[in-house]
Amino acid sequence: MKKNILLTGEIQIGKSTIINKIIEKYFKKKLIVGFKTLPFYQDGKIKGYYIEDQLEKGIAANDKNIVGQVLEKEQRCFGIKETFENKGVHILNNALDSNGELILMDELGFFENDSEYFKNRVRDVLENRIKVIGVLKKKDTEFLNSIKERSDILLIEVNKENRQSIEEKIKNYWNL
Repeated sequence: MKKNILLTGEIQIGKSTIINKIIEKYFKKKLIVGFKTLPFYQDGKIKGYYIEDQLEKGIAANDKNIVGQVLEKEQRCFGIKETFENKGVHILNNALDSNGELILMDELGFFENDSEYFKNRVRDVLENRIKVIGVLKKKDTEFLNSIKERSDILLIEVNKENRQSIEEKIKNYWNL
């Protein structure tokens, strides 16, 4: 059995919602470590994304945790390597050193493309003893493809037809 479960699929299909339900139902009273990537807004417009440490929830976007910024003129978002190398690696190191029962990585994408240290720590997390649940962005990058090809990953593609049954699939797979 593969102890790591990653969800992939189109944007806004419900991947994080499924993970949140699994955590709420089966890991509520357990130590959850890792991170969530969350959007932040200014004047009603998305300005970028920040990484939220699950051991330090509720900290707003700031200079130390912003992992991606939107460039309005270019209509694209770019990753911030230094945040992954510092805050991201710190979060993953804490996850590996913890007595956590579940490591959350929501989400792995293309922002971290230039951060070799962070990507190596992600691989270390996947190889550790603790179960991992997360989201893998549906993109074609060398890093994401290397994660998809791992033998210790159960990769589940979420779509409109199957999203209602995935919680049950994970419950049964992990014997929760």
